[in-house]
This record gives sequence, structure tokens and C-alpha cells, in this order.
Amino acid sequence: MHKPFTSLRPTLSQATLAAGMALTLGTPAAAQSAAPAATDGQPILLDTITLDGAANGTASRNANRSATGISRLPATVQETPRIVNVVPEKVLEEQNVTTLEQALRNVPGITISSGEGNGGQNGDQFRIRGVQSRGDIYVDGLRDFGAYVRDSFNLEAVQVYKGPNGESFGTGTAGGLVNQQTKQARLGSFVEVEGTVGSGPTYRGTFDVNREIDETTAVRVNGVVHEQDVVDRDNIRSDRQGIAASVAFGIQQPTSLTLDYFYQHTDRVPDFGVPFVFRPDGTASPLTEFGVRRDISYARDLDMDEADVHALTSRFQHEIDDRMVFNNDTRLTIYDRDFSSTNPACGNDANTTLAGIQYAGSCSQLVLAGGDPRIGYGAGGGMTYFQEGWGIQNVSTLKSTFETGVLRHELLVGLDLYHQEDTRYSGLRTPSVTAGLNPQFIKTPYFDVPNAAITKNKDVFRDSTAADVAVFASDRVWFTDEISVMGSARWDNFESTFQGSGLLDNVQQSQTSSEVSPSATIFYEPTPDTTLYATYARSYVPVGANISFQVTNGTAETPNNAIDLEPEKSDLYEIGAKVNVFDGALGVTGAIFRIDKDNAIYTDESGAVTFGFAESGQGRRIEGVELGVTGEITTQWDVTLAYAYLDGEVTSASDASLVGKRANNLPEHNLSLWTAYDVTPHLDAVIPGKLEVGGGIFYASDYVADSANIATVPETFSLDARISYEIENIKVSLNGYNLSDELNYSAAFNSARAVPASGRSFLASVAAKF
Repeated sequence: MHKPFTSLRPTLSQATLAAGMALTLGTPAAAQSAAPAATDGQPILLDTITLDGAANGTASRNANRSATGISRLPATVQETPRIVNVVPEKVLEEQNVTTLEQALRNVPGITISSGEGNGGQNGDQFRIRGVQSRGDIYVDGLRDFGAYVRDSFNLEAVQVYKGPNGESFGTGTAGGLVNQQTKQARLGSFVEVEGTVGSGPTYRGTFDVNREIDETTAVRVNGVVHEQDVVDRDNIRSDRQGIAASVAFGIQQPTSLTLDYFYQHTDRVPDFGVPFVFRPDGTASPLTEFGVRRDISYARDLDMDEADVHALTSRFQHEIDDRMVFNNDTRLTIYDRDFSSTNPACGNDANTTLAGIQYAGSCSQLVLAGGDPRIGYGAGGGMTYFQEGWGIQNVSTLKSTFETGVLRHELLVGLDLYHQEDTRYSGLRTPSVTAGLNPQFIKTPYFDVPNAAITKNKDVFRDSTAADVAVFASDRVWFTDEISVMGSARWDNFESTFQGSGLLDNVQQSQTSSEVSPSATIFYEPTPDTTLYATYARSYVPVGANISFQVTNGTAETPNNAIDLEPEKSDLYEIGAKVNVFDGALGVTGAIFRIDKDNAIYTDESGAVTFGFAESGQGRRIEGVELGVTGEITTQWDVTLAYAYLDGEVTSASDASLVGKRANNLPEHNLSLWTAYDVTPHLDAVIPGKLEVGGGIFYASDYVADSANIATVPETFSLDARISYEIENIKVSLNGYNLSDELNYSAAFNSARAVPASGRSFLASVAAKF
């Protein structure tokens, strides 16, 4: 029987959840660097070090020295045996970033899906190294429940941990994860306001107020109002309002507690881009590659994406003694979303392989002939639904340093509990998209649809739950000051349920998975500024792991009592180096890696293979090299540079014809460069204040958008620039984006659609800080 969302009923063991919550609420560990080995039974004396990053508000760009800020991870990026891309606050500010998606342009190897009918379409859906990571978005190390477009107003940094991280984060992270570090209350007092206007038009205002209450207590409040008509996309807009508050007790004390509240409201018209057009040889490219203007969109006046997200977070830390630290972190999120979209299509009528029979007179054939054919529609014309849900996570960790004989240890043990519920009610367009919105034409669509309406029916529902109980442990053991090993393991007991009206006899379906995610690393550190490592790790993705996006009837995505749906498995092999030069001002990283991803072939009782949007039955091998440089070349010149070479192929598939094909959503070459230079010293005091110039290049080679390698998304190139002038407490800046006005694509889905990105655009900002 369908149970309404308002019940807020956890299905985790009440005793287990209560035990975790009773530990109270926590903050990331203030971890310590490796210390000299103890001698003669004397205590270890830890050197005082400073970790750069959001934790203490520093502006250094050397990512190696950034604090991870997550209690279940090593203290710094340098000690983390993975490629970790960090987008620091200074880069977010210089680029005038307004969304998480924009911040991730600085991270090579990330592509974006525009989505289909999976309940999370057109929200933040990222692929890391070609692997679906739409449920692997975190905030301060805790799950960011819900499907929505994330504004950046409350961000101090963005971290991307590449490769499987199951030993630390559990279910998911098959390709990596995105972690958002938020603005925290800190000592000191300031007020900062900023106003931005630009192309579109775009209007944005932010404020950030921090007040020191006493020497150990502070409060911080920041907010945003954002209104935007998207450049070069007719009738596409994105409006957001948000506020975040943080209060911290016991700052820089042995016991501390931080409490945060976050709210964001989104009101936008989703952009599902333009359809792929099929050539006679069966290949396809986006419609705009054939002379159709990129500003044409197929959105309708009923299309909407209205979302509200409320989140409460607490972080508690207690230093038991100089060798032992306890952390407990909790996050509760409540979200809802009202969504409707129009999904344009321009196929070959049959929308299968082109044999010439169906192709004549099809939308694709007429476009290539220079005509203006009628629009087709995918997913029944477009999804419409109302979604509501909630999720809670509690993570407790205990970190200890000790010796066994001549060996030095850093031991971490922890407990991770989370529970999520999600309900989606279907909507109905009247008249229907396919019946009432035609005739619509490729080159001359219209936005307003007279006498059209959407009704929601709560009797047509999809209910899902996900619950996980996990324990984890890791131990890093130093044999010498230079050589150490780390072993980690995490056991997850994950359960998901699904029930939908009119589906599977209206009976609740359930699936339970119990898996161990191991990891092993060898470190060699010849100097304090050099870390070499070789690591292995495994992650599992059980069915129902991402229910914010997967409230559907696809058997490859939701539990089914009649089918044994095995978890997806990903293995990482990586060898890398992290080196600091110029007295630690500049960090250099490099790694070679391989990911083997195994999707189990799902079968029903008859032995027939089942399919779904989850690329079921596909195994992949992704190999590559990633290089990075972050920090200061001189005291006036900062740089953030990252390059990734990625090569992937399908290694197994339920459809044998796919084996050996190029892995989709995986550009081979990926480059991001951003640099800033302070020219003030060269002006010989001609003008007062500070003058800074900067710019960047963002490039990704073309990639195939579907497993059959039919549809290709062209290469992306964007040349950006910035100039700013600061005097006393006032800063004025001007940013230009895609200055060469290239036709780029920001997202794609299969061989169905691609979303044209904005052309040349500008933002001007004025900020004041007191």
C-alpha cells in the first residue's frame, strides 16, 4: 500500500539509527601530518602545520596542501592516494562561478547528461571519467540528497576525488565523487556584498556576513538572489534564491560543534537542447551542426523545474587526547521538485539502424535536405511529475595514532548510517505533447501553448527507499619515515525498495546487498614534499543506490523481486606522484590509472536479458593519464592547470555487437587552464590599488554519446578572460566567456539530444567588503 511522504519513517533498525544519532552531530577531523617515530617509549611530538583550504580560509592554490576536511579521509590531498582535483575559493571568485556545474569546468574528464525519464533529469548529473556519478555528490563529506541545480553561493571549494572510493564512501563512487566544501563560521568579523549584471540578461546579488561572538564562537550568514535568461537559448531561464547560516562553538578548542542550515529555491525552464540528426550512413550529430541556429529551443510555457531544498548539518569533534580524535557528522535533507520538460527528437522515423527504407521523408532526411520538418518527441514528449523526499546520514569516526614496536600506525574506524525516501507523482499534459503541440517545426517552434495544462495525480506514484548500515576501518603503517602501507575495508549492508501504481502488481519490490569494499596502498615519501603511491580500490553500486534519479519502472534501476540484480563493481589501479616545489608554493601531480567496471548481466526467470537506462550488462575498461599543476609560480602569478588523457572501451555487454566499441561520454583529451597575474608591481604606483588580469582555456575533444557509437558530440573549446581592479574595500571585475564564440555543447543524452552552450557572454561585478 502506498504510504505518503509525510510519514518520514526510517526503515533502518530503530536501535541502530538511534545509537548513531545519540553520538550527536559532528565536524571534519582536524587531522595531523605524519610525525617522527617515537623513541624510548616517549610520546610523539607533533610538528605544528598549517593546512590550506576552506577549513581556515586561506587562499593558497597548491591543492596538495589543501585539507580534505572529511574525517574519514587522510588529512590532506597530498596524503590521499588518488587524483584529487580542487577548485579553490579564489578560482571560484575569479571566474565568477554561479553553479557547481560551472565550477567543474576546471576538472578534466567530467561530462554532463541531460537525462531522460529517470526522475532527476536535467539536474546535476555528472559523469566522472565516463562513469555515471549522478548520485555521488557530497557536501562537507555527507550525501547531498535530491536532484537539483546547485548554486555556488555557499561554496568555498569544490573537490573531485577520481576513481572508486568505496572503502571510504560506500555504495556508489564507481568513477569518483564530487565534494562541496561550504562556508563556515570563523573567527574575525566581516561583511561582503556583491552585485553582478551581464549577458542574457543576468542579475545576481550575494551577501556574506561573519561575526565573531567571542574568542571561540562565531556565526555566519550568506545568501543569493539570481535571475538569468540563458545566453543564446530562447525561453530558457534559471532563477535561484538561497540562504545559508553557520554557527560554530569551540573554535580552535579540543571540543567543537558546528551547526549549519541551507536553503535553496530554484525556478527555471529546463533545457533539453536539440535533437541529434541522423545521416544516411547511420551516424548522428546535433541539429545545430546542420545550420540550425543555436538559440532555437523547444521549451514550452508549461516546462518548469521548481525545486526546494532544506538541509540541516552538524559536525562535532572531540580531541580525546593528543593521539585520539572523535568526529560525528549528521545531515538531514528535505527536498521537493515540480518538473515538466519537452524532449525534442528528429529521428529516422524507425529510430533504429538506417536501412534506407524508413529514412526517406524522415525528420533527419528533411533537415539534411534543407527543409523545416515537424519535430518529433522522445520519452512520450517529455516527463512531468512532482517529486518529494528526504534523507539523513550520520557518520562517526575515531582516529588514533600509536606504535607497535618500531611500527607507527594511524588507525581509523567508523560507522556510517543513512536512510532516504523518495516519492514521485506522475503528471499529465492536456492536450498531450504529441497530440496538442504538433504541428511544431524544427526551425520555427513556438513557446506559448494556448489552453494547455498540467495535472498531477497522486494515485499514480512511484515510491522508493534506500537504507545503508556500514562499518569501515583503515590503518596506515610506517615501516620507516619514507615507506608506509595503508589497508582499508568497508562493509555495507544496503537495502532498497520500490513500489509503483500499476507496476509489478502494485507489490513492493526489495533488494538487499551486502558487500565489502577493500583498498590497499603503498607509499614512498623520500622527502616531506614528495609522495609516490600505488593504490588499488573497489566500489559497488547496488540497484536503487541513487533513488533521487531512479524512481522509474526500469528493471535495471529499481528492485525487482523476480530478478537477482547484482551490484555494479568497479576496480581502480593507480600509480601516482604528488610533489611540492618553490618552497611548497606550487603543487605538481601525475598519475596513470585503469578502471575496470563490471555491470552484471541481469536476467529474468526465463533467462532473458533485461535492459534499462543504466547501461545494464556493460563492462568497461577506462585507462588514462592525468597531470596537474596548482599554486603560485611567483608571488604575483597563480595557475591552475589540469590535463587528462582518457581511453575507454566496452569489454562486455549483453549486446555482443557493443564489445570493443568506444566508451561513451569519454573525451580522449581534456584540458583546463586558469591563471591570474597581479600587474600592480609593474605600474610603479601609477595607479593606487591592485590591478589583476587573468584568463583560461577549457578544451575537450569530441566524444560519442551512446554505447553504439552512433552519435558524436563535437569538441569543446572556450577562451575566457578577466580583469579586476581593487582599491581599499571595493573591487570591480569584468569576465568574458567563450570569447571566440565557439559552438559548444554543455550536455548530451545518448543518441537523442545535445544541449548547445552559450556563445560569447560577459559578467560585470562590483563587490565591497567591510
